[in-house]
Amino acid sequence: MITKEQILSDIRRLGKQRGGHISLDAFLAATGMKKDQLLGKFWAKWNDAIAEAGLRTVEFSRPRTEEETVIEAFAQLIET
Repeated sequence: MITKEQILSDIRRLGKQRGGHISLDAFLAATGMKKDQLLGKFWAKWNDAIAEAGLRTVEFSRPRTEEETVIEAFAQLIET
C-alpha cells in the first residue's frame, strides 16, 4: 500500500527532474499509479498535492467580466 509520504517524495523527485513542476498525467505515466490512488484519497485536486510537496502550482484564471458588461449582455438577450 502506497503512503502519502511516498507519493509526496515521488512528486518532489520527478518535479525536480522536470524543472520544478510535473503534471498529473506525467506523474501517473512515470509512476504507474492510478489517479484514484491520489485524488479523492489524499488530495481533492492535483494542485493540492503539488503545493504540499513544495512545488509551484499552475493556476488557470480568466479575467473577470465587468458587472456592467454582464448586465448589458443580459438586457440584450432579454430584448431579443
